[in-house]
Amino acid sequence: MADEEKEVEFYSAAVNAWFGTRLEHDRSLLTLSAGGVGLLVTLLSTVGIHSVESLILYIVALISFLICLTVVLCIFRRNAAYLQAVIHGSNDNDPLLGILDIAAISSFLLGALLSSIIGIAIAVHSI
Repeated sequence: MADEEKEVEFYSAAVNAWFGTRLEHDRSLLTLSAGGVGLLVTLLSTVGIHSVESLILYIVALISFLICLTVVLCIFRRNAAYLQAVIHGSNDNDPLLGILDIAAISSFLLGALLSSIIGIAIAVHSI
């Protein structure tokens, strides 16, 4: 096998691995955010709301997870459009994809942090 063929194969494998990793990352955010919404709704229906502060925490956490879900779905759509553009010869970067990635991660982390605070507050309240 010639060196040029090895380079092409290596490049192809690297791009494939990168794309698979990014796709798995987005799928994980989608799954975990949907689970976060389910967890918060379950806590709301079983434990209830004990104060205005807990209501605000629930609302902001739910909104954060819903933002993450929406953004990840937008990322999937833009990825498809971006890949079609690359196949047709356009190698321009899509800066919006980078912004959407940051938004998805940030909103998920906020939802997870607030859910943790809600869990701690519920534990403290039950003691």
